[in-house]
Amino acid sequence: MEIRAMTPSNRTSQRQVAPLGIAPLGVAALVALCALAPGAAQGANVYLVAKSFDQTMPDGAVVPMWGFAADPDGNANGTGDCYEDVAGACDAVVARAPGPPIALSAIDPALTVLVTNLLDAPVSIVISGAPLPAASQPVWSDGSSGPRTDPAQRVRSFTNETAPNGGRGSYAWPALPAGTRLYQSGTHPQVQVQMGLYGEVRKPFAAGEYYDEVPYDREVTLFFSEIDPALHEAVADGSYGTPPGPTSTLAYEPRYFLINGEPWSSESECIETTPAIRSNDDVLVRMLNGGLRELVPMLLESRWLLVAEGGYRTADPREQWTAHLAPGSTRDALWRPRRADDFRILERRLNLTNDSATGGGMQACVHVESNGAECGLGAELLLVMPLVAALRRRRG
Repeated sequence: MEIRAMTPSNRTSQRQVAPLGIAPLGVAALVALCALAPGAAQGANVYLVAKSFDQTMPDGAVVPMWGFAADPDGNANGTGDCYEDVAGACDAVVARAPGPPIALSAIDPALTVLVTNLLDAPVSIVISGAPLPAASQPVWSDGSSGPRTDPAQRVRSFTNETAPNGGRGSYAWPALPAGTRLYQSGTHPQVQVQMGLYGEVRKPFAAGEYYDEVPYDREVTLFFSEIDPALHEAVADGSYGTPPGPTSTLAYEPRYFLINGEPWSSESECIETTPAIRSNDDVLVRMLNGGLRELVPMLLESRWLLVAEGGYRTADPREQWTAHLAPGSTRDALWRPRRADDFRILERRLNLTNDSATGGGMQACVHVESNGAECGLGAELLLVMPLVAALRRRRG
């Protein structure tokens, strides 16, 4: 049984940055993938734990959260310790939002996610831009599953549920295509996704090629999310769904805005990848939206080439400073920085506050080192145009 660990291109370190007014890009550790069998084509088992946790905001506010954690395989038998109920294992895991990225290799045709649910509500797993898990049946508001039998029934879960308070569940995709996608709870998603039950799934087309004819040298993830503390408090204390507490997300009012699970503050850091991003590298920028509203990430003093949306390559790549990011969706861009610098990224709709305090929210920076051959803007455009032409030739 092969355990595939994090590759060098996925590891990150961070450094303190002078006050740029931009946000952190802390990147979660990758989920260890347990190969089902050796050989040229393999499937992957991923063990996750759904669990509550508290997150402290830059202003000191403590927000109750739900999130996923990687379930470790301490005894190296190919099964998550919490999933098989090893003593103390479930207490030891620490959840966060977004949950740990699931990184598949190009030769992994299948993915199975096995969940241990420590929350007091049922959960499930779906992947945006992918079919529902194998053998899925919807679960209705009356607790029944299968075909709808009563017009009064409303969908509670898009697929089979994992029971609360220690339930175990399994979700399988026999053929997951290459691309960037968002995994999330498919149960009461307007609430559970807002509470933090989401993460990233990524799979390359081939070694060094993320989509067909989309090569890249380095990669970085920007995972956007929002927090409405009043909604989180109501879910945590049990008042959600019962007046005078909130009964839906129609009055959703986020007050904290995050990238990779953290809002910007004066203590935030700029990302450095290992190996380092260098000027003139082709950098794959993955953008995911775990919030409930449209967002517009904007790259300052440079531009990127939008090559995919929702895990599927676009037939008409566009070079822009911004990217439209729909709720629950993803965008992939190729970025070729022309110089060494700390490049700033912000959310163009100006979700740049931490509650009422300015100078926070959805801001970020990415550190780029010099490769010794700096380019001006005109040279940068000449470098990306051959890729634009190659992608457009494949339309239709």
